[in-house]
Amino acid sequence: MKEYVAQRVLAMLPVLLIVAVFTFSLVHIVPGDPAIILAGDSGTPEAVANIRERMGLDKPIYQQFYVWLTNALQGDLGISPASRVPVADQIMRRLEPTLSIGVFALLLSILMAVPLGVLAAWKQNTWVDRLSMVFAVLAFSIPVFWLEYNMIYLFAVNLEWFPALGYKPISEGIGQWLRHITLPAIAVGIISAALPARVTRSTMLEILKEDYVRTARAKGLIERAVLLRHALKNAMVPILTMFGLSLAAMIGGLVISEQVFAIPGMGRLIVDAVATRDYPLIQGTLLLIAVSYVVINLLIDLTYLYFDPRIRY
Repeated sequence: MKEYVAQRVLAMLPVLLIVAVFTFSLVHIVPGDPAIILAGDSGTPEAVANIRERMGLDKPIYQQFYVWLTNALQGDLGISPASRVPVADQIMRRLEPTLSIGVFALLLSILMAVPLGVLAAWKQNTWVDRLSMVFAVLAFSIPVFWLEYNMIYLFAVNLEWFPALGYKPISEGIGQWLRHITLPAIAVGIISAALPARVTRSTMLEILKEDYVRTARAKGLIERAVLLRHALKNAMVPILTMFGLSLAAMIGGLVISEQVFAIPGMGRLIVDAVATRDYPLIQGTLLLIAVSYVVINLLIDLTYLYFDPRIRY
């Protein structure tokens, strides 16, 4: 078990290094001189030189990478040229809305995908199975922004159950906080649940044909115990893997959702940074998202130890 954990942690380190290299290279890959772009059309040569010196672009590239990586490891992601505010401070102010919607959407996707997949496998080739898979196919095919605009029209404009735009932090009250994150979280959760639901169904169908499942039924166990204790637990490894892969789609959905609902989260921060060519802010947000994705997948790998004891050996 300890060797498995150590291997997964060590395997994560080169991935993080590659992520850091690509994130740093962003400034140098994009066509044009970043200093000239940031200085604008009216920028003087002196202003361009000052920007290059402030961003460290006048140094050799290996020195730039070393300084940037050292500062990033210490939590210093640089200063935003547009706002003159540290990048880390801007990210911290925008984390709460994104985390709130993301965690809520992830929980909803799990609560929808796993029961739907299990139910569809248990009632294979019945109307329950077909209805569940129709939902999964539609959720996989529908663009998230189309679903969100229709939800706004129905629940915010017509029924007035939820606000259409904006965000209220949790410090201003849990009720208002929940009302503002419910619609985007439900939309992202529905879209993110589609593929895991199909994987849950196909995996459960294979598991239900195994000998130990037939043995459990022959011993007289109730169907719920057979499905949850014997079948679902053994099917969780591929299901967890699919949820890890669906996180990338969920992050993309959050970027769109924050634009649709005018929520000041990480998604809008990235869009604004790209629009203003704020390279330090782009680098900081992309680095945080990539590192978060790698760490979450590491945690998913470690949960395999609970569901499949064979991995420990």
